[in-house]
Amino acid sequence: MPRPKPITPEQARRSPVARLARVADKVRQVATRLGARPYRCFLVWTRFSGEVRGEGDEIDIKRVELLPTPKVESLDAISLNAVSAGIVPVGAIKLTKVSADRYTFDMLNGRYIPQQHEDELPEPYDFYYELHEDGRLDPDPTRQRYRLLTPPTLKGAGTEWVFSLERASEERNRQGQSRFNATRRGQSVP
Repeated sequence: MPRPKPITPEQARRSPVARLARVADKVRQVATRLGARPYRCFLVWTRFSGEVRGEGDEIDIKRVELLPTPKVESLDAISLNAVSAGIVPVGAIKLTKVSADRYTFDMLNGRYIPQQHEDELPEPYDFYYELHEDGRLDPDPTRQRYRLLTPPTLKGAGTEWVFSLERASEERNRQGQSRFNATRRGQSVP
């Protein structure tokens, strides 16, 4: 009987479960085409024109839509809390059925920008998730910003990523403009 030993990364990439992840993506795409996944989700990397996060204008570096469209659970767990500055959304949601074939742990954590030719993320950068309805009800839906709450975990025998996102109140307007940009705040940009 052979001694137990781990498989190499190359063997893991060629394993039956790795091939099954590609099949699972095809099944998930059917759910998207049928309209069973009404919320689009994007990974968003931005940087600020100032020296620190939040200083100056927020500039998009890269936006990547999670495809096939993941399943959003517990969206009804987001509540609106009244604070002295206004109404603030709070709570967390869970994303499931995120492709384990297309996305890596580092990408889902914002540490790696796909198809970017830089070794390091430009400072000061920011990373967040943006969620919005697919347009079936509102032609210009509200864009909701989320931050990673739990690290991505492989589930479903390694065919999907599962993780939770925490609601952030810094969303963009319906046209996709950041609230940090000077023109958005009514100031002129030099």
